[in-house]
Amino acid sequence: MNKEFNNAYQGLYETYSSSVSIDSLTDHRKYLGSEMFSLGGERITEASLIQELIDAIDKSVNARHLRADARYFLLVNFHQLIIRPVLEVLGTSRNNLYPNKEFRGFIDDIKSDINTILLNTVTKFGEDISGHAIMEAINRIWTQLRTTRIEIWG
Repeated sequence: MNKEFNNAYQGLYETYSSSVSIDSLTDHRKYLGSEMFSLGGERITEASLIQELIDAIDKSVNARHLRADARYFLLVNFHQLIIRPVLEVLGTSRNNLYPNKEFRGFIDDIKSDINTILLNTVTKFGEDISGHAIMEAINRIWTQLRTTRIEIWG
């Protein structure tokens, strides 16, 4: 990957959580943003939670590392296309969503899916995992992903 683009993706990944802070949400959705989840006593955003999952899983799958574009691809897609729509639906019917058992199970599903995706990426020997490899893995294992059971897309 071109070094300038790698640096751009790395910067986007590192600043993503602060760019989707509570201030960027409409007033009636503020509870979906900034202080939404307690992980080990620290309150973090849903975007920060996804980043922590990606980083932890990347360290555990240490034969190949995620490139910056792959990290950003996972972060944006899991945050904007899975977590946010679920919180929009669940959040409108409940005042106190966090940290309930159902949501914790959902986070476990996301963690499992990220791990499954990374374990199923195909790259050339010694190559790091790219965003394209992530996309291809998702396509191959779509029916195995736990978060698809909630049928966000039908």
